[in-house]
Amino acid sequence: MSETIGIIAGEPPLPELSCRAARRQGWRTVVAAVKGAADPGLAAEADEWAEFPLGRLGALLRYFKARQVRRALMIGRVRHAAVFSPWKTDAAFVRFLAGVRDRTTTALLSALADFFAAEGVEIVDSSFFLREHLVAARSYTPRLRPGRAVRDDI
Repeated sequence: MSETIGIIAGEPPLPELSCRAARRQGWRTVVAAVKGAADPGLAAEADEWAEFPLGRLGALLRYFKARQVRRALMIGRVRHAAVFSPWKTDAAFVRFLAGVRDRTTTALLSALADFFAAEGVEIVDSSFFLREHLVAARSYTPRLRPGRAVRDDI
């Protein structure tokens, strides 16, 4: 039996690329599409697909648990402002937001990963299936030799 990966999908094209790559590598894909962000065409790429409004975190967790999803990735943009729009929310989403002190994007994503981990779903690096699309860490300007500070930053 193949391993299962949950994909919390925002705007295209990265969710589609991840889903295709995961399936090529033999993973079973269970997509939880963010309503209003994800492309419904992603359903054709996934083994299982369902759409969830942002405020229905409990429903998303139940969906993953029912399908034995223990690892998931969050990929594709979800506009920061949409998180605080007047969605109908469930108890899990309210519990999540109540525990978030810093409302920056980085803090929200980190808190969401911690929230999922506490529920038994490990959030993995979003580039997990996209290594072939990433550029190597090196200088791409051979005529220019960056100084030490710039090289350390690359």
